[in-house]
Amino acid sequence: MLTTIQAFNSDTNVINQEYSEGFFGGKPLDVIKNARPIVIIDEPQSVDGAKDGAGKKAIQSLHPKLVLRYSATLEIRTLYFINLVLFELIRVMGINVL
Repeated sequence: MLTTIQAFNSDTNVINQEYSEGFFGGKPLDVIKNARPIVIIDEPQSVDGAKDGAGKKAIQSLHPKLVLRYSATLEIRTLYFINLVLFELIRVMGINVL
């Protein structure tokens, strides 16, 4: 299933409506929760950006088995960590000048 966070983070959305017919016999979102989905978030900074944490709460409400965060934009702390690791590798391995 491919969806946006806006599709299920409101009680008025179709996915949160109660159904008495069809194979659901309840809320479609409950069926998804019971399946423990693997959630892939494209550009997670857009989901995490809400001041009230609505995006994170909406993702947690799915009871995911795994959450993968995929972004082309690196945070400052990620860049700092990468530089630290690279510096340590260079220090440990040494540099040979020919």
